[in-house]
Amino acid sequence: MIRPKFPGVNIKEISRMVPCSECPFVADVAPFLHPERVRQILEGLRRGEHFICHKTIDYTRPEGAPDQGRKVCAGMVLLMQKEGGLANVQIVQLAERLLAQSFDGVHEQKRHPVYASAKAMQASHDKPRTRPPRRKRARR
Repeated sequence: MIRPKFPGVNIKEISRMVPCSECPFVADVAPFLHPERVRQILEGLRRGEHFICHKTIDYTRPEGAPDQGRKVCAGMVLLMQKEGGLANVQIVQLAERLLAQSFDGVHEQKRHPVYASAKAMQASHDKPRTRPPRRKRARR
C-alpha cells in the first residue's frame, strides 16, 4: 500500500464532489460560454490542465496573495471520466501520488448530469444563442 505524503488531506479538500447548478459541463444548464472559450477549456483538459470551479474562486483576492480554497470542478472530473482522460489531468495525478487517493467514482452527477462527451458540450455551445432582451432605460 502506498502511504500518503500528506496524511489527513482528502479529495474533498481539493475538489467539489457534485457539479453546481451553473456548471458549464452540465448538460441541462443553458450554454453561456462563448464557443471559443469552450474550445480553449477542452483543449486545456486534453493537455492535462484542470478546471477550477467558479464558486471556489475568490475574485476579491489581491494580486499575489495566497490562493486558498480553490477546488477542482466536479463537472470537469465527470466529463473527463466519460472521455477516458481523467488520468491525464495533472491534479488527479498529484492526488494519486501525494495523497494516495483516487478520483475514480467519488463524484456524483445525479442532480446535474454532465454532457455525454466533450464533442456534445462543444456542439451545444456552438449553437446560436439568443440574447436576453435589453432593458429599457427609464426616462427622467
